[in-house]
Amino acid sequence: MINPDKKKRQQLICQLIRDNHINNLHELLGLLMELGIKSSQPTLTRDLKELGIEKNFSSEFGNYYCLPIKNVPFSQRKARDILGTKGYKSFHQNSNFSVIQTEAEYTRAIAADIDELNSPLILGTIAGENTILVLHAENVNRLDIINVLSEVIPQISHSNKLI
Repeated sequence: MINPDKKKRQQLICQLIRDNHINNLHELLGLLMELGIKSSQPTLTRDLKELGIEKNFSSEFGNYYCLPIKNVPFSQRKARDILGTKGYKSFHQNSNFSVIQTEAEYTRAIAADIDELNSPLILGTIAGENTILVLHAENVNRLDIINVLSEVIPQISHSNKLI
């Protein structure tokens, strides 16, 4: 078994948490072991704390680890840029509004992050079950909206679909 350096291990932890609903430390350890990564529970506990990994709850999955959404330190923003925003599905845009499709348990958090940008280009958001309606300010360039939204959802910069 390999024992990767801390940075690589933490990147892998972020990727596993983004791609899986991991309920506890034992599950995370098991997934790492399946990938040939040897680690201990105390090491993983320290990694989760350093990464700002949080526990979330949904009726479908119960308690599970998730990447931090609010007040993300710069290093974690960089991780989000690399790994993408968990829960994001699709993005569509026209001149007056954008529609963001998400997994249901992430809709409100993503909408709140967009609102917290306090961008003059965005009038506000409305979060539904699995859809966020983003209202644009008047006469705003579509690429400017994409640039603002990609601060929260980096994947948007790669999907410029017009409706």
